[in-house]
Amino acid sequence: MFKYGNYIAKLEVNADAGILYGRVLNISDVVVFEGTTVKEAEEDFYRAVDAYIQACREQGKEPDKPFSGKLPFRTTPEIHRDIYIAATRADKSINAWMEEILSEEARQAEQPSSATTMNRQEFEVSIAQYEALLTQLQQKITQLQNAIQPYLGQKPGSFMRLFHEIKPLLKDRELPDLLEKVDALKERITIIQSRDEAFLYEMAKTAEEPAVEQSESVAHKTA
Repeated sequence: MFKYGNYIAKLEVNADAGILYGRVLNISDVVVFEGTTVKEAEEDFYRAVDAYIQACREQGKEPDKPFSGKLPFRTTPEIHRDIYIAATRADKSINAWMEEILSEEARQAEQPSSATTMNRQEFEVSIAQYEALLTQLQQKITQLQNAIQPYLGQKPGSFMRLFHEIKPLLKDRELPDLLEKVDALKERITIIQSRDEAFLYEMAKTAEEPAVEQSESVAHKTA
């Protein structure tokens, strides 16, 4: 951890790029820094904070104040009771219990796309498999078309020659299996898409809930 005035930053390592980097943690504005050594990164951290404060002054705005660590929290007596019971069962103070629960939820909220990413990766793999199966199916259909094409428009007596030409293709045991796999993958892709959309809907719904609660609270105070 680095500290400069009231600004705090955490140092991380990018092994692939061979650098150390970080971001100021206790403000909402983005202030980043980097270096090839700890000393360089720390000095760049100082410069980044100074540059941030200077840029705010030039733009005529106040720099973000570092978070104090104090959160005003109001709730109903019923929820207060439930929180007290949960904290007691966990053998923690209300403050310690809330800090543990909220920090865990915050960490999960920082990576809201993890489930979506997994769905997307699974979706992309399924699409690739689906396209490969369709290519195989197209090849077999093309073989059948090529076998039939020379006999189109010929006399009925040529049917037996046509039959002998396409008989091996009609007896191809891979074809039914291929068709079954194509149908199964198509259904799987639909399921993944539905699951992805459902996840995004739940995320959007969760994000809207605080705003709804806040508006209800304001309406209650106004009344």
